[in-house]
Amino acid sequence: MKTKFNATTQSLTFILSMFTLTFLGILLIIHIILTFVDDPTSTFLGVGVRTARIYFVVVGIRTVLGFLEWAINKGVSRKTFFKSIMTSALLTTIVLVIVLAIISFILSFTPLAGDYLIEEEIKGLSVFGNILFVLLQSPLFFVTGSLIGAAFNKNFSLGMTSILSGFIIIVALIFSESMMNYLVSLGTIWVYLGHLVVVVMTLIYTWILWRLLKDMPVKVK
Repeated sequence: MKTKFNATTQSLTFILSMFTLTFLGILLIIHIILTFVDDPTSTFLGVGVRTARIYFVVVGIRTVLGFLEWAINKGVSRKTFFKSIMTSALLTTIVLVIVLAIISFILSFTPLAGDYLIEEEIKGLSVFGNILFVLLQSPLFFVTGSLIGAAFNKNFSLGMTSILSGFIIIVALIFSESMMNYLVSLGTIWVYLGHLVVVVMTLIYTWILWRLLKDMPVKVK
């Protein structure tokens, strides 16, 4: 079972990493163009960590709809596949951060360095704290996308409900920096409670995803 898990995780991580490198390449081209059009601009790191949230939703949908059938036909159990996609999502997030950091470091010596870290920073948090807050959302966005894909595959009404709930969460999190800045005015502890809420939501959505994957119909060849 460990062999299946390792092999599936390695394959999915490689595929998702290739998707991520392609995404960052396209994002870099857009960032270069916008740098010469708009002034001031965020750093590439800031642009990347914010845009990655929507990217992970798309990747989550694609992973469930595109690879569950492949895994089942390779003899991988649904439980192993579930563990593999969650592990791959975490590893891909790490790859994303490393590549973003490298590119941003290189760009810091050029006119493309950017004028500020993130478009809307959370006051009271360090640079690391701001980036951590955004990156903590990546697994939640991935699970949200996976949940939408699984629910839509199983039942149209359930899928539409998941899309609506996912959209609400995405909008709430995209504008969460404003909310977090309000919480800062109430006390720093509230900011860290906001981090905790993101983790709890991720765990809840992960449990729901597993329940759906257990019964998701798959064509066995």
